[in-house]
Amino acid sequence: MKSLKGLKLMPLSVYRDGHNCTNGGVTAKNDTIYMVHPEGFLDAEKEDRALIFEEERRGENYMALIPFDKEREDMMGPTFGGNLAATSDSRVKYTYHVHDRYDTWEHYDRMSR
Repeated sequence: MKSLKGLKLMPLSVYRDGHNCTNGGVTAKNDTIYMVHPEGFLDAEKEDRALIFEEERRGENYMALIPFDKEREDMMGPTFGGNLAATSDSRVKYTYHVHDRYDTWEHYDRMSR
C-alpha cells in the first residue's frame, strides 16, 4: 500500500447529474473528495484513504481523477462513473472526470458485448 506520509491534498466538490453510474463508487454518496496536490493545504494522513485521488491526463482535453489506492483484486477499473469534481481554488486548473467505478470482469465482459 502506498504511503500518504507528507502528501498534501486539495478538497474538490463532486457534481452529479442525478444518475448514479458509479457501481458503488465513493462519489455516489460523498460530496467532497481529495486530490493529491503539491500546493494542497490538508494533511493526507488525516483523511479517509478511499476519498483520495490522483490527477491523470487521459487525452489532450480529458483530465481524470483516479483513486490513490486504485488496485482492486479481481476487479476491472477504475473507470468513469459519471461524476465530475472541481473547485473554485485557482491552484486547481481543471474539472475532472472521476474514475471511481469498478466492475467484476464477468460484468465488464457482459456489458462490453
